[in-house]
Amino acid sequence: MGIDKASQKAPNLRFKGFTDDWEQRKLSNLGNLNRGKSKHRPRNDPKLYGGEYPFIQTGDVATAGLFLKDFKQTYNTLGISQSKLWKKGTLLITIAANIAETSILSIDAAFPDSIIGFESNQVDMIFIKSVLDNSNKKIKSKAETSSQSNLNLSKLSELDIWVPTLGEQKKIGFLFQKLDNTIDLHQRKLDQLNQLKEALLQQMFPGKGETVPKLRFAGFEGEWEERKLKDVSDMYDNLRVPVTASDRIAGETPYYGANGIQDYVKDYTHIGEFVLIAEDGANDLVNYPVHYVTGEVWVNNHAHVVSAIEGKLDNLFLVSRLKSMNFIPWLVGGGRAKLNGDVLKKLPIIIPHLEEQQKIGSFFKHLDNTISVQQRKLDQLKNMKQVLLQNMFI
Repeated sequence: MGIDKASQKAPNLRFKGFTDDWEQRKLSNLGNLNRGKSKHRPRNDPKLYGGEYPFIQTGDVATAGLFLKDFKQTYNTLGISQSKLWKKGTLLITIAANIAETSILSIDAAFPDSIIGFESNQVDMIFIKSVLDNSNKKIKSKAETSSQSNLNLSKLSELDIWVPTLGEQKKIGFLFQKLDNTIDLHQRKLDQLNQLKEALLQQMFPGKGETVPKLRFAGFEGEWEERKLKDVSDMYDNLRVPVTASDRIAGETPYYGANGIQDYVKDYTHIGEFVLIAEDGANDLVNYPVHYVTGEVWVNNHAHVVSAIEGKLDNLFLVSRLKSMNFIPWLVGGGRAKLNGDVLKKLPIIIPHLEEQQKIGSFFKHLDNTISVQQRKLDQLKNMKQVLLQNMFI
């Protein structure tokens, strides 16, 4: 028989040596809860800003992580005089716009009344932040329903929290601090890899009006030549089959739409090596959806299917070449932009000799694999954190 959550007084997973029951307390009984201040009206009066005092907004909290040190706005002397400067170590909780986001100040800063500050010398602040993060959905459900949901101070004050001894809190808090630091490190590595790829896509392919790239592998020279896509590839749109979600038969074949894999199904529409380019429904017109696929795939009618003509074009090169291009001038339609098949066939692409194409294609394939490995590591760490949040708290 499973443990009754309502009567449970200890988490499923604990550090060795801790056996005491946890106690249920109101958040307001564990420290001081107060809303930030911004008395001046209008709040966006330019006279308040541009000084030495950090002014934190809900968006800053939402993107901060464990500790908040980055901000986009500052108060001057007039601004801080109508607000309040909160001390480093204050736990911030957003109650409007980005509901129930949390972060701990690593600097002295001011913030508006859309953020609540929690101060305490009774508890470990990282532990309390972790409790609130684990209760995120519960807290959001308390938000008042209106044109813009918000959470009031009284409801947050009455939030029930299970807490152990301060020693156990510190142990748990230190664990999550180390875990968050590791997640941040892997996120930075992933961001750096994506930034590197973006820079290389701009440097290793000729820009507008150019016939040679700025950065090139040794041993290759000469100008690249312009070709229409239809002259160096074949299109296989005629094999596409759209299937509504309710009619799909579950299987192991990836089912592709405009933006990538949507499902896994039985059977396939295409087998081989292909490049998929969004036809309509692209979720990003700047970084236009282009995917390299091999083996058996099912493609619906929202992605074009092309494959390089052997001896003329390399598919891996084509993927990177297309990802470096601006598709917006070739799109038609308003709210749902579309890349027509006839337009795609006539798309001009500048390409080098096949050997250089293959070198470039293999390079970006290796880089994409490295990015995928890093993404998987980050996902595993985030999943581990969720499991620990669910099992180390009541």
